[in-house]
Amino acid sequence: MRRGGKLLRILLLLVTVAGAAAGITAYHLYDFYRSPADPSGDARIVEIPKGTPSRQIVSILKEGGVIREELPFLLLLRLTGRTQALQAGEYELSAALSPAQILEILTSGGVVHRPILIPPGFNRYQIALLFESIGLASREEFERIVTDRTWLSQFGLTDVEGYLFPDTYSFTRDTSPRELLSRMVRNFFENFTPSMAARAQELGFSRHEIVTLASIIEKETGRGEERPLISAVFHNRLRKGMRLESDPTVIYGIFREKGMPEGGEIRLRKRDLRRYTPYNTYVIHGFPPGPIASPGREALEAALYPADADYLFFVAKGDGTHFFSRTYERHRKAVYEYQIRRSSRR
Repeated sequence: MRRGGKLLRILLLLVTVAGAAAGITAYHLYDFYRSPADPSGDARIVEIPKGTPSRQIVSILKEGGVIREELPFLLLLRLTGRTQALQAGEYELSAALSPAQILEILTSGGVVHRPILIPPGFNRYQIALLFESIGLASREEFERIVTDRTWLSQFGLTDVEGYLFPDTYSFTRDTSPRELLSRMVRNFFENFTPSMAARAQELGFSRHEIVTLASIIEKETGRGEERPLISAVFHNRLRKGMRLESDPTVIYGIFREKGMPEGGEIRLRKRDLRRYTPYNTYVIHGFPPGPIASPGREALEAALYPADADYLFFVAKGDGTHFFSRTYERHRKAVYEYQIRRSSRR
């Protein structure tokens, strides 16, 4: 009996020690779970490549300085059943976050989203340069996508120009250029409403013609108050059978023939205005084959709702605004006043 009692006491002691050890371990895990590695730590980018095992992900977190220890984090993954729930991607993490917060970010896919602004009036060549500058796609890859007939056909398009809607978009490291370009085209169709389509039909224009006109308006002025007036000039000229005679169409025609030069700027010469391209509205009558840029919502509305004005001409005043004229004689005087005489004063 004495031996049995002694054995029982030993077993009870072991159980007590084991319980205490388990309690200490549980407390340590709980403390680790809720305590940042460094409350004053700065944010940093941590990349988790696709297919990385959970153990290696934890090592990346430790090497990145966002957790103190690997083993407790691995234990937490197993205890919470999240070993297979960690997602690849680019994350903004900090040692000031607790392991609990880090685990939530990694399992919810809270990856870094970067913004990209497509300004109104950018054409596809400028957008390609923008994609290339932020590492989304080379100009060659961009061109392959936007000229892919299968890709275009899903939107009912034969040319993407004018349909890459200007807006601010977000993308992640894993966003493909095709995915983002598709989002931009879908955004156009969301913004070109059924009421806009009905208004175009009322005016006797197709959607494509309205987008083309809106793109020319967008390139002619950045002043919102002038867009309806610019639109009125073009509507009036079309009604009278006059050529549109828009400089931006000439520039775009050169882009289509020769590509965009370094810097993206072309200085027009008189001979450029006389040289035929399908987009040169000094030479052709009516609309060019398609848009010359991506018009924003305001330009689309201006194309559909021109001002009630009988102007036929306008000339840049050199301050971002334009002078509008009803007659060619008055237009010639304005050209002399705002361009020729001003140039001679420089």
